[in-house]
Formats: sequence, structure tokens, C-alpha cells
Amino acid sequence: MTTDWWRTFFHGLAATFWHRFVPPALTAAEAGFLGRQFPPRARLLDVPCGDGRLACALARAGFPMTAVDQSSTFLEWARAAGQGLDVEFEQRDMRDLPWPRRFDGAFCFGNSFGYLGDEGDAAFLAAVQRALRPGGVFVLDAATTEAVFPSLQSSRRVAAGGIEMESEVAWDPECSVVRTDYVFRGGGQEERRTAFLRVRPAREVGALLRTAGFADVTVLGGLDGRPLTVEAGQRALFLART
Repeated sequence: MTTDWWRTFFHGLAATFWHRFVPPALTAAEAGFLGRQFPPRARLLDVPCGDGRLACALARAGFPMTAVDQSSTFLEWARAAGQGLDVEFEQRDMRDLPWPRRFDGAFCFGNSFGYLGDEGDAAFLAAVQRALRPGGVFVLDAATTEAVFPSLQSSRRVAAGGIEMESEVAWDPECSVVRTDYVFRGGGQEERRTAFLRVRPAREVGALLRTAGFADVTVLGGLDGRPLTVEAGQRALFLART
């Protein structure tokens, strides 16, 4: 998987849809889960941060934050939401983290791991590992086969904030990649996008984390701490330490 689809995906109607799609209750639940994984006042890295919803929530909870994303559209919303909070937003590739041993913890949420192909995903994990202090905690929300396929829908239609999204999904078993073709409609406009997501077994994601230098790798099946099993509605959440 070599396409850089993500460089141009998150703008226009597509970005606005995802900005409006996530309910505040989910942001609160995710921020609460993340906050419990780190010591109080830990300096945290959110990568990639999207529109800053989690970075801002954790900054309000007392965590000094640095947040990275490559989308100028998302970062405009993030900076507006972060006014007055202890949070810095930077426009960067998620592999470009030039802060050796700066952070006590880091997280990658929002279905963003798996965009970069095998070499790119490995480079991202190594960059996060280098940015963490010894004993730092990394929380990774990963699209694993156990979490994705029980709930995978071949087609979908959802509306959020006046924008309608339609999607068609295809699975490439040779490359272990899910391709999703999207159509976004709103305000008399229509935009088409295609996304690619590398999906791996949880065991393989754990091996990638260890190869990048992480230890004490565990995986949960949801924000409530349940074990990961093969059933609908699960999320693969990896906890690892430097």
C-alpha cells in the first residue's frame, strides 16, 4: 500500500462531516479513558489530532498537550477550540516528531493507524517511541482484524450536521487492505474520496510495537477495559511502555 490518499482527503465536505460526526459523549468517554492511563499533569502528545477534540478535552483536564496533524482544515478548527488552553497544535506528518524524550505519554486515536503502509506505520511507531521519556505510556487505537470484520458493512449511509455520507467497502485479502469509496453531499455540493486502511491481527500490531522499542504491550477490547474478542462493537486499544 503506497498511496498517499490521506494527504488530500481531509478537506472540504469530508473534513466537515468527520468534524460534525463524533458526538460529545464519545469524546468525553475517550478523554476519560485516556486520562486514566497517564499520571496527573503528564505532558502528552496527540498524533494525529484531527480537529483537536481529544487534545482540548485533555488540556481542560489538566494535561499539557502537543498535538500534530497534517490537515490545515482540521488544525484551523483545533486552534480555535484550543484558545486559552495549554495545548500547542503543529502541522506535521505523523512520522515527523522532532521532540526526543519530551513526552510522558502519547496516544493515536480515531482510526488513524494503518494509513501509511507497512514501512510508514513502523516509522510512525518508532517516531512516537523516540518522543517518549523512559517509562512513557503510548495508547494506540488500531484497526485489527478482530475489531474490524465483525462490524464491517459493505455499504453505509450516514448523515451528520447537514452532510450525507455514502460509502462502499472492498477488501483486498492479498494486501490486507480495506478500500472505502466515499461520496459526501451537502450544501448543493458533492465530493468523492477514496481511503485505504491496512488491517492487521492484534498479534501483528503488538509485534510492531515491540519492534519499535515498546514493552509491556497489552490490548483491550474497549474503553471499559474488556478483553479483545471477536465480536461486533469492539475496539482494539493497545497500551505500551517505553
